[in-house]
Amino acid sequence: MTCLTGCAPADTRATVEIAQSITNSTVDEGDSAVVALLASGQAYCTGTVVANRWVLTAAHCLQPPMSPSEVYIGKRPPADGQRRAVARTIVHPRFSFIGLQNDLGLVELVDSAPVTPLPLTRRPLDQAWVGSIVRLAGFGSTSSTDREAPLKRTGTAKVTALAQQKFTLQGAPSQTCLADSGAPALDEEDGVEYVVGVSSSGDAHCQEHAQAMRVDAFADDFILPAIDESARSYGCQQVPDRAPGLSFPVLTLVLLQAAARRKRGPARH
Repeated sequence: MTCLTGCAPADTRATVEIAQSITNSTVDEGDSAVVALLASGQAYCTGTVVANRWVLTAAHCLQPPMSPSEVYIGKRPPADGQRRAVARTIVHPRFSFIGLQNDLGLVELVDSAPVTPLPLTRRPLDQAWVGSIVRLAGFGSTSSTDREAPLKRTGTAKVTALAQQKFTLQGAPSQTCLADSGAPALDEEDGVEYVVGVSSSGDAHCQEHAQAMRVDAFADDFILPAIDESARSYGCQQVPDRAPGLSFPVLTLVLLQAAARRKRGPARH
């Protein structure tokens, strides 16, 4: 999920933070619709298949030079599973690195993903929902110091606050961490799990808090219209303006993570 940190430990909480992977978690043998975004063959963010050729993720995961060329479908990239080439990406038109506002994006695949898409919640969340337990699923580290190859994991967290665009999570016992940016927060309703959040940010040590974008706040005015209009705008990549001084630390973090993984060589089978 998300710890968009990437600056020195002395930085304050005001520093923009980006996602990481799930702590206190278990290996996820299921959740086939939860996929990894690949750049130069390396997993660096997570996403969720929400339609046959569409993956929902965080907007900050789609910023050049780390825009995905493929998505990975499986448990341990790139050792097993399948890949699908990316046709284009769409970033929320009002995305900003400042506070990670409107931090949602979509990845369109060239071919359909061989999985059943997960449904998006359409139920408006309210303050009565605070205190609920949601399930997290994503690729990445188990702590801020974990440098092992990506592996899909799952765990649970508690909703502690609800704002207009986002909700805040605390470990119960799991928390998001590096490479979990864009990963789903799942909530069960009438026996069906829905995507209620998209991992966006968290603290540098993946221990104190995390934030996820509210799907209910964006489903009807961004996510679903963008998917519906795909035929008309196919082949176009939308890239938002970057906030001066904030995008570069974020991109540097992602590049350093990818470089560290390349130095370790290919992931073990």
